[in-house]
Amino acid sequence: PAGQRLLDLTVQAGDVREAMRLQHKADDLIEALLDYNVVEAVKVALTLKGYDVGDVTPPLPRMSDAQKAALTARLRELGFPEEF
Repeated sequence: PAGQRLLDLTVQAGDVREAMRLQHKADDLIEALLDYNVVEAVKVALTLKGYDVGDVTPPLPRMSDAQKAALTARLRELGFPEEF
């Protein structure tokens, strides 16, 4: 939804300010995911969206429960998943 809205704002409506705001929000989300093992961080995000994708498999390192909780809190602060 956010990606489509960004496209709509820039191409169809010409609302560059709102498009920039949405892009910055997406950038913040990406930065949050990159602060962790990105594969498992994406899996945490997908779980918040309602997709049960399971945990990473070896040789990838698993995030601790505390790391998952911290990432979840950070994503929610960014409005994820409701605003994305």
